[in-house]
Amino acid sequence: MRPEVLDDRVDPRLEALARLMDGFIHLPGGWRVGLDAILGLLPVVGDVLSMFVSLFILKAAAQQGVPRITLLRMGMNVGVDALVGAVPFLGDLFDVGWKANERNVELMRRSLAETPRDARLARRGDWLFVGGIALALAAVLAGGLLVSWFLIYSLAQAIGAI
Repeated sequence: MRPEVLDDRVDPRLEALARLMDGFIHLPGGWRVGLDAILGLLPVVGDVLSMFVSLFILKAAAQQGVPRITLLRMGMNVGVDALVGAVPFLGDLFDVGWKANERNVELMRRSLAETPRDARLARRGDWLFVGGIALALAAVLAGGLLVSWFLIYSLAQAIGAI
């Protein structure tokens, strides 16, 4: 992700950290891989280390005064990255495309550079993103509960408890 608007309030070291984590190695075909995907190959430890770096960027955004809804969106980017990234191998492939750190630095840059009108529109977009993720998580939870209920009910019938 290249910045549309440059803002000198975003620490260039954060941008470099995001690039290191999400895409400092260029592969054939235009793909970029960073330490996030590489560390993800180490079970548990790699994912935890990657998440700490992502949380460091989130903390820096909070210290810069990024609005809470944007921080929530950034946190959800980290959460999605951590959750899906925890799946062995498939999560690492997901990390190659998701690039939560670069997304979050871009959200931080836009937030710090926007006019009041742009801020209202951006916050509306952030609310839609957060609401969409919340609905998706609620659907996954409901589906999991339904499957669990079905399995327990089927097991109870099979052993004659019902």
